Amino acid sequence: MAIVKEYNEKRIYYTSAPVEIGFLERKWLDDLKLDVLRNNTHPINLIINLTWFNVGEMDSAKLITWIAESGPKEQIKVWFVGTVDGTDWFKTNPVYNYIKETYCVNFAGFGEDHWNSWIPKWFVDNNKDIEANDLQLNTNPKYTYLCYNRKPRPNRVRLVQALVDNDLIHKGWVTFEQGCFPEVDKLSGETDQTLHSSDLRFTRPEDLTSLGELSIWRDSYAIIVSETEPNDAWQLSEKTWKPIFGMRPFLLNANPGVYNVLAKLNLYTPRDLFKNNELDGEVPGLIKQVLLLSSMSPEELYELWISQHEMLAYNRTRILEIASVEPERILNWSQSYSVPVTACGIPSSVTLNGAAVPAAVI
Repeated sequence: MAIVKEYNEKRIYYTSAPVEIGFLERKWLDDLKLDVLRNNTHPINLIINLTWFNVGEMDSAKLITWIAESGPKEQIKVWFVGTVDGTDWFKTNPVYNYIKETYCVNFAGFGEDHWNSWIPKWFVDNNKDIEANDLQLNTNPKYTYLCYNRKPRPNRVRLVQALVDNDLIHKGWVTFEQGCFPEVDKLSGETDQTLHSSDLRFTRPEDLTSLGELSIWRDSYAIIVSETEPNDAWQLSEKTWKPIFGMRPFLLNANPGVYNVLAKLNLYTPRDLFKNNELDGEVPGLIKQVLLLSSMSPEELYELWISQHEMLAYNRTRILEIASVEPERILNWSQSYSVPVTACGIPSSVTLNGAAVPAAVI
């Protein structure tokens, strides 16, 4: 009879606000255990939650000992999992290399073997009252793009600096931690702050399960998503699910590998939406696309949105489907999917770090 054990079993890992994240994470881990038992290939299955694993020398030695004491190595399968932060980083760790060479291993949650997340259902459940009709773009949209940022992570600093350097900051609605970009503080100092956190450091407070003020959403053609972990190829936070649910074309400031995840999940990606196969999650390609969009009139942006509407409606339907996946299907629901894309006209150069860089070089 197969068994499943978890490193630091029964711990509620996430304890910051909103505290429900910790309980959702805990439930997912428990559901995974049941699914592993249903689909086991080894008598002993060991689960390690990488989101909160400390890779220090002492904890690494403790983990290796725990695995070794669990039984004969030929009977053990090790599951590396994570559903809050990414897991890809662990593959470069010497501990992983040792475990991989000694035991059978798999990734689940944010992973290339079995991608699964509780975040789509969490987001959908918190927005059940929002219908597709509530999300239609205004016929004369005020903003080319909407770009909510909170914590000043390096990838977000690079993005907003590039928006400033390319004179694009006035084309969108941008938020950031106060004091980092005077241009942002001046333009978006008045947001729906009172509806959310009272932390005055942020022009956009912690707002995980909301599209924000819908009047701003309806006035914004595209969404620029700055993912949490730009170095992780498998993580999709609530930030990427917002435009998918909210029927908006989106651009990704994220690891290029995220495109593979979206494709496996049967979703139209930014490459499909903008017919631009140069989009790769990096800031240079993103800025080139925003420059192209910023040259369009509000009427042209609306017409473009209409031309994308079928794909956007499909993406919204797809997140509803993903949110309804039964917990017992954690290990058996990935699909393959691709949509042909063709490159469209893009600007010849963008400004990065104060210097114009030809598109052919980037």
